[in-house]
Amino acid sequence: MIFGFGSKKKLTPMGNAVADLRNKKKKGHYKMCKHLGVHPDVATDIERGRRPIPPDYAEQLIQFFELTGEEALKFRKIVEDQRKKQS
Repeated sequence: MIFGFGSKKKLTPMGNAVADLRNKKKKGHYKMCKHLGVHPDVATDIERGRRPIPPDYAEQLIQFFELTGEEALKFRKIVEDQRKKQS
């Protein structure tokens, strides 16, 4: 549990954080994908670790979910840790 919801199967820690934020902020997957300018399958692949995290992805998600302060820092750390694992 990263942001208050249960862990999801097959998702990376970043994917779990995004899923938790979607639930917490009541924002759907398709709306998020439209904001990011990616196909829903691409976002799912990123959340599952099958594609690398694009350079501006974290900041776009922080903006979409309107994260500030501690939440934004926590999310950036999760994304950075995931990028290290993928390289």
